[in-house]
Amino acid sequence: MYTAGEKTREKLKRAGILTVRDIRDRPGDVVRLLGRQGEWITRVAFGEDDRAVTPYRPEDAKSVSRELTFQKDVEDRGFLKDVLLLLSLSVERRAARYGLYGEGVTLKVTWGDMKSLTRSGTVPSTRSAAVIWQETGRLLDTLPSRPVRLIGAGLHYLGGENGRQVSFDDILPENAYLRDRAVQEGLDRMQARYGLDFKANLDRIFHGETLYKTVEYMRIHR
Repeated sequence: MYTAGEKTREKLKRAGILTVRDIRDRPGDVVRLLGRQGEWITRVAFGEDDRAVTPYRPEDAKSVSRELTFQKDVEDRGFLKDVLLLLSLSVERRAARYGLYGEGVTLKVTWGDMKSLTRSGTVPSTRSAAVIWQETGRLLDTLPSRPVRLIGAGLHYLGGENGRQVSFDDILPENAYLRDRAVQEGLDRMQARYGLDFKANLDRIFHGETLYKTVEYMRIHR
Protein backbone atom coordinates (compact mmCIF):
# COMPACT_ATOMS: atom_id res chain seq x y z
CA MET A 1 0.00 0.00 0.00
CA TYR A 2 1.48 3.36 -1.07
CA THR A 3 0.39 5.08 2.18
CA ALA A 4 2.21 2.62 4.43
CA GLY A 5 5.95 2.40 5.02
CA GLU A 6 7.91 -0.71 5.92
CA LYS A 7 7.42 -0.39 9.71
CA THR A 8 3.70 0.26 9.31
CA ARG A 9 3.31 -2.74 7.01
CA GLU A 10 5.12 -4.90 9.56
CA LYS A 11 2.70 -3.81 12.34
CA LEU A 12 -0.27 -4.64 10.15
CA LYS A 13 1.25 -7.95 9.11
CA ARG A 14 1.78 -9.03 12.74
CA ALA A 15 -1.89 -8.31 13.37
CA GLY A 16 -2.88 -10.44 10.38
CA ILE A 17 -3.90 -7.45 8.25
CA LEU A 18 -2.40 -8.09 4.83
CA THR A 19 -4.82 -6.75 2.22
CA VAL A 20 -7.17 -3.84 1.61
CA ARG A 21 -10.03 -6.27 2.29
CA ASP A 22 -8.53 -6.95 5.74
CA ILE A 23 -8.43 -3.22 6.44
CA ARG A 24 -12.04 -2.80 5.42
CA ASP A 25 -13.09 -5.78 7.54
CA ARG A 26 -11.14 -4.60 10.61
CA PRO A 27 -11.00 -0.79 10.55
CA GLY A 28 -11.13 -0.54 14.34
CA ASP A 29 -8.02 -2.72 14.70
CA VAL A 30 -6.14 -0.60 12.15
CA VAL A 31 -6.98 2.60 14.02
CA ARG A 32 -5.98 1.08 17.39
CA LEU A 33 -2.66 -0.05 15.94
CA LEU A 34 -1.75 3.12 14.04
CA GLY A 35 -3.77 6.00 15.49
CA ARG A 36 -4.27 8.93 13.12
CA GLN A 37 -2.32 7.19 10.37
CA GLY A 38 -4.68 4.25 10.78
CA GLU A 39 -7.66 6.55 10.34
CA TRP A 40 -6.16 7.81 7.08
CA ILE A 41 -5.33 4.33 5.78
CA THR A 42 -8.86 3.16 6.63
CA ARG A 43 -10.43 6.06 4.75
CA VAL A 44 -8.31 5.35 1.70
CA ALA A 45 -9.23 1.65 1.85
CA PHE A 46 -12.89 2.70 1.61
CA GLY A 47 -12.15 5.01 -1.30
CA GLU A 48 -12.41 8.25 0.66
CA ASP A 49 -9.80 10.81 -0.39
CA ASP A 50 -10.59 14.52 -0.43
CA ARG A 51 -7.21 15.68 -1.72
CA ALA A 52 -7.38 17.87 -4.80
CA VAL A 53 -6.71 16.08 -8.06
CA THR A 54 -4.03 17.69 -10.21
CA PRO A 55 -4.63 16.59 -13.79
CA TYR A 56 -1.66 15.84 -16.02
CA ARG A 57 -1.41 18.27 -18.87
CA PRO A 58 1.07 17.36 -21.62
CA GLU A 59 1.51 21.03 -22.47
CA ASP A 60 3.03 21.55 -19.01
CA ALA A 61 5.75 18.97 -19.61
CA LYS A 62 9.37 20.04 -19.13
CA SER A 63 10.60 17.87 -21.98
CA VAL A 64 9.41 15.72 -24.87
CA SER A 65 11.54 12.71 -25.74
CA ARG A 66 11.62 9.28 -27.32
CA GLU A 67 14.16 6.53 -26.76
CA LEU A 68 14.72 2.98 -27.89
CA THR A 69 16.62 -0.02 -26.54
CA PHE A 70 18.30 -2.46 -28.92
CA GLN A 71 18.29 -6.20 -28.44
CA LYS A 72 22.05 -6.21 -28.99
CA ASP A 73 24.69 -3.51 -28.63
CA VAL A 74 25.35 -1.39 -31.73
CA GLU A 75 28.46 0.60 -32.67
CA ASP A 76 27.53 1.52 -36.26
CA ARG A 77 27.28 5.33 -36.23
CA GLY A 78 25.40 5.46 -39.53
CA PHE A 79 22.74 3.14 -38.15
CA LEU A 80 22.52 5.10 -34.89
CA LYS A 81 21.96 8.33 -36.81
CA ASP A 82 19.24 6.63 -38.88
CA VAL A 83 17.51 5.67 -35.64
CA LEU A 84 17.91 9.25 -34.39
CA LEU A 85 16.03 10.45 -37.47
CA LEU A 86 13.04 8.25 -36.62
CA LEU A 87 13.17 9.32 -32.97
CA SER A 88 13.43 12.99 -33.99
CA LEU A 89 10.36 12.68 -36.19
CA SER A 90 8.50 11.10 -33.28
CA VAL A 91 9.53 13.93 -30.94
CA GLU A 92 8.43 16.49 -33.53
CA ARG A 93 4.99 14.86 -33.70
CA ARG A 94 4.56 14.78 -29.94
CA ALA A 95 5.60 18.42 -29.60
CA ALA A 96 3.30 19.51 -32.44
CA ARG A 97 0.38 17.63 -30.88
CA TYR A 98 0.53 19.89 -27.83
CA GLY A 99 1.71 23.07 -29.52
CA LEU A 100 5.17 22.96 -27.91
CA TYR A 101 8.53 24.29 -29.03
CA GLY A 102 11.91 23.74 -27.42
CA GLU A 103 15.16 25.65 -27.16
CA GLY A 104 17.26 22.66 -26.14
CA VAL A 105 17.95 19.29 -27.73
CA THR A 106 19.04 16.26 -25.70
CA LEU A 107 20.80 13.08 -26.73
CA LYS A 108 20.64 10.12 -24.36
CA VAL A 109 22.92 7.11 -24.69
CA THR A 110 23.24 3.95 -22.63
CA TRP A 111 26.41 2.01 -23.34
CA GLY A 112 26.70 -1.75 -23.48
CA ASP A 113 27.87 -1.77 -19.84
CA MET A 114 24.54 -0.06 -18.95
CA LYS A 115 26.16 3.24 -17.97
CA SER A 116 24.08 6.14 -19.27
CA LEU A 117 24.85 9.73 -20.18
CA THR A 118 23.07 12.69 -21.71
CA ARG A 119 24.38 15.52 -23.84
CA SER A 120 22.48 18.71 -24.58
CA GLY A 121 22.73 21.62 -26.96
CA THR A 122 20.76 24.83 -27.40
CA VAL A 123 18.90 25.71 -30.58
CA PRO A 124 16.58 28.50 -31.75
CA SER A 125 13.00 27.80 -30.67
CA THR A 126 11.90 24.78 -32.72
CA ARG A 127 10.16 21.46 -32.88
CA SER A 128 11.65 20.58 -36.26
CA ALA A 129 12.67 16.96 -36.65
CA ALA A 130 15.50 18.10 -38.92
CA VAL A 131 16.94 20.36 -36.22
CA ILE A 132 16.59 17.67 -33.54
CA TRP A 133 18.20 15.11 -35.85
CA GLN A 134 21.05 17.42 -36.82
CA GLU A 135 21.80 18.38 -33.21
CA THR A 136 21.57 14.86 -31.77
CA GLY A 137 23.83 13.64 -34.57
CA ARG A 138 26.34 16.37 -33.73
CA LEU A 139 26.21 15.43 -30.07
CA LEU A 140 26.68 11.77 -30.95
CA ASP A 141 29.83 12.66 -32.88
CA THR A 142 31.33 14.13 -29.69
CA LEU A 143 31.11 10.77 -27.91
CA PRO A 144 33.65 7.94 -28.05
CA SER A 145 32.89 5.05 -30.36
CA ARG A 146 31.56 2.38 -28.04
CA PRO A 147 28.79 -0.25 -28.20
CA VAL A 148 25.39 1.36 -27.57
CA ARG A 149 22.40 -0.40 -26.03
CA LEU A 150 19.92 2.53 -25.87
CA ILE A 151 19.62 5.83 -27.69
CA GLY A 152 17.15 8.68 -27.26
CA ALA A 153 16.35 12.14 -28.59
CA GLY A 154 14.44 14.92 -26.85
CA LEU A 155 13.42 18.56 -26.69
CA HIS A 156 13.61 20.62 -23.49
CA TYR A 157 13.22 24.26 -22.39
CA LEU A 158 9.67 23.92 -23.69
CA GLY A 159 7.15 26.64 -24.33
CA GLY A 160 4.07 27.24 -26.42
CA GLU A 161 3.53 29.34 -29.51
CA ASN A 162 2.73 32.44 -27.45
CA GLY A 163 5.87 34.16 -26.31
CA ARG A 164 8.32 31.96 -28.18
CA GLN A 165 11.23 33.72 -29.82
CA VAL A 166 11.13 34.19 -33.56
CA SER A 167 13.42 31.73 -35.34
CA PHE A 168 15.17 31.84 -38.70
CA ASP A 169 12.42 29.60 -40.05
CA ASP A 170 9.92 32.36 -39.32
CA ILE A 171 12.06 35.00 -41.03
CA LEU A 172 13.36 32.83 -43.88
CA PRO A 173 10.75 30.17 -44.69
CA GLU A 174 13.08 28.57 -47.24
CA ASN A 175 15.19 27.35 -44.30
CA ALA A 176 12.27 25.21 -43.17
CA TYR A 177 11.96 23.81 -46.69
CA LEU A 178 15.65 22.94 -46.82
CA ARG A 179 15.43 21.22 -43.45
CA ASP A 180 12.38 19.26 -44.50
CA ARG A 181 14.20 18.28 -47.67
CA ALA A 182 17.10 17.00 -45.54
CA VAL A 183 14.66 14.75 -43.68
CA GLN A 184 13.12 13.51 -46.92
CA GLU A 185 16.54 12.75 -48.37
CA GLY A 186 17.50 10.99 -45.15
CA LEU A 187 14.42 8.78 -45.39
CA ASP A 188 15.22 8.05 -49.04
CA ARG A 189 18.74 6.93 -48.10
CA MET A 190 17.30 4.74 -45.36
CA GLN A 191 14.86 3.15 -47.81
CA ALA A 192 17.74 2.30 -50.12
CA ARG A 193 19.79 0.93 -47.26
CA TYR A 194 17.15 -1.16 -45.50
CA GLY A 195 14.59 -1.80 -48.22
CA LEU A 196 11.73 -0.24 -46.21
CA ASP A 197 9.35 2.49 -47.39
CA PHE A 198 9.61 4.76 -44.36
CA LYS A 199 7.74 7.70 -45.91
CA ALA A 200 4.62 5.65 -46.65
CA ASN A 201 4.55 4.06 -43.21
CA LEU A 202 5.59 6.79 -40.77
CA ASP A 203 2.16 6.89 -39.11
CA ARG A 204 2.42 3.20 -38.25
CA ILE A 205 6.11 3.23 -37.44
CA PHE A 206 5.66 5.71 -34.62
CA HIS A 207 3.62 3.27 -32.54
CA GLY A 208 5.89 1.87 -29.83
CA GLU A 209 5.95 -1.81 -30.75
CA THR A 210 6.11 -1.12 -34.49
CA LEU A 211 8.98 1.31 -34.05
CA TYR A 212 10.88 -1.23 -32.00
CA LYS A 213 10.33 -4.00 -34.58
CA THR A 214 11.27 -1.65 -37.43
CA VAL A 215 14.54 -0.65 -35.78
CA GLU A 216 15.38 -4.25 -34.96
CA TYR A 217 14.82 -5.15 -38.61
CA MET A 218 17.12 -2.26 -39.57
CA ARG A 219 19.77 -3.45 -37.11
CA ILE A 220 19.75 -6.98 -38.46
CA HIS A 221 19.66 -6.01 -42.15
CA ARG A 222 21.93 -2.95 -42.16
